[in-house]
Amino acid sequence: MAYGEWVINGIIPQWIESVDWSNYPQVTLNCAASPDEFIASARDEIKQFMDVACASINQIPLLNGGNDLQITSDGEIISLSEGDTEWQGAIYYPQFAEDSFSDSIIQWSLVLELLVTNLPSNITYVPDYRVYPNIDYNLWNGNEVGGAATKWPQTVAQSSAGAARNVSWSNPDNIGADDNVYASSYNNSGTPGWTYVLKASNFGFNIPTDMVIKRVVVKVRYANNSKIRSPAFKQASHRISLKGIGADSLNYPINYVQNSSPSTRRDAWWDTAYPTKNLAKIKTFSSNPSLYNSPNFTIWYWATLDRWKTCWVDSIRVSLYFEPAAQAVEPDSIGTEIGSMTIVEEREVKLVEVTGSACNIPSGPDGAWLEINGNRQKWHYSHNHNTGDTGTTGEETLSFTVEPPSNVLEFSTSTHYPYQVAGNTAEDNSGSRLKKVRVIYV
Repeated sequence: MAYGEWVINGIIPQWIESVDWSNYPQVTLNCAASPDEFIASARDEIKQFMDVACASINQIPLLNGGNDLQITSDGEIISLSEGDTEWQGAIYYPQFAEDSFSDSIIQWSLVLELLVTNLPSNITYVPDYRVYPNIDYNLWNGNEVGGAATKWPQTVAQSSAGAARNVSWSNPDNIGADDNVYASSYNNSGTPGWTYVLKASNFGFNIPTDMVIKRVVVKVRYANNSKIRSPAFKQASHRISLKGIGADSLNYPINYVQNSSPSTRRDAWWDTAYPTKNLAKIKTFSSNPSLYNSPNFTIWYWATLDRWKTCWVDSIRVSLYFEPAAQAVEPDSIGTEIGSMTIVEEREVKLVEVTGSACNIPSGPDGAWLEINGNRQKWHYSHNHNTGDTGTTGEETLSFTVEPPSNVLEFSTSTHYPYQVAGNTAEDNSGSRLKKVRVIYV
């Protein structure tokens, strides 16, 4: 989450260090303010929020879900947004303490009360469970074959790649290892712009050709002292583009945080395991390991640079996760059948209703089962009918009480192993096929 995406009554806080959602719909932004092109002193930014703040705010629960806000006459109901999500709400007076450094920087907190109307009492998830950002999905729960490899580029080049990218890099070859030795791009002009493109290639992967690529993670270890907002661009950013694997025209923003120097460097990442908004684009990537093994597989990286600011890059590294093709070819299973799964909700859950069946029900007292937060129940129907299956075709709904209520739901199943060359049996394929999962909140 890019903390710079918050807008409070039309104002973007200069610097948000962290966000606390634990008391939702109350949200706390932990901020810092310092003089810049927009404000003469750190106190000026805080004053902008004090002008619409309230001494007291009461959350009034509504019978049909959601809440209403009662505020004191000194404040206002205002518009708040984080990225694409918008609310009406109110803010308390900013909390801060001044010290000897307050002329240059003040750390302060802003507490928001969000107006949430018709808050739903439940939510239903349906396949494909991989696409939900709050679900960690695993098809198998054992016997997987495959692996992971992480590599750094052996070849680095740079290019303006268009007139808009006008600030070159010094020592670009330094991005080939996590060693605190940096490539740097310094904008010595009075005009904000973009860095040249760093082109990292020849990663040296040697993934066996009988494998398929299941996940790609790109991490950039960087620092950039451009402020999150600038007169020339609404919000500072940096981007990557993956070349040579079927996505040559696709560019992706990655999470940006302002850093004052390389000593405060951090990682920005892009991960196919969390597709969300980019799901349609991610499906265009090839799973063919030969493309990633090729020296033509390239990562492009570039960033906004404010005037008189610097971007440093310590490294660009790529991690590939792979498994045998036979194990991965489960077009009717992937995203629906599970070996294990975790759902994380913002609110506590008291009941989960699951509709589905076992893949197979082996003989023996344990049969096939699904367990949620320690509550285990057996399936009575199956659908795969491999050797040794004792079930009949059908579906049912199992109800799981979550006690104590929790916002983290841990799903586990009986044995669900990958495809076997000799064919699966009921013993190794007794996982769960979930047609829908209904979560009921406290």
